[in-house]
Amino acid sequence: MEERNYCEAYVICGISPKDKIKKYGLIALTAFSVALGLVINPAIFLVSVILFIVDYFVIPSFNVDYEYVYCNGQIDFDKIINKNGRKTLLKIDMDNVTLVAPMSSHEFDGARYNHTKEYNFTSLNPDTAKKYTISGTVEGMPVLINFEPDSKMLETIKKKDSRKVVL
Repeated sequence: MEERNYCEAYVICGISPKDKIKKYGLIALTAFSVALGLVINPAIFLVSVILFIVDYFVIPSFNVDYEYVYCNGQIDFDKIINKNGRKTLLKIDMDNVTLVAPMSSHEFDGARYNHTKEYNFTSLNPDTAKKYTISGTVEGMPVLINFEPDSKMLETIKKKDSRKVVL
């Protein structure tokens, strides 16, 4: 009977500068429309109501975390939106992985310059734990996947494919 390997890691993300601009821009636009409704024309309040509704649904989507799940040779990368909704962004089978190594490794230099699709599932925080990159193929396309696994996840992956993991 095959041993079942399972491990998960959760990464709390910060908001990117681009998303901060979007978030605070929406809030400022809503506040501005309320002010215009008070000063110029009460009919502008209709625009404010619409903007409040947009804010209610869009602003929580900027609160994103990632969860990595390793199960029997497959890694799933899930996006957790506002600590509530989950969406699987990418799955990669270890049979399609060529290397898992620290993100700063020079092993990936060639792939980064060859127009390889690169995914970033990290916290965007430069002070966090060591970031790793997976080099492999998804649906036949070469990819680089940046993520922040914990030591337990790295050890679990290394048990399955020790030649592919560089700690």
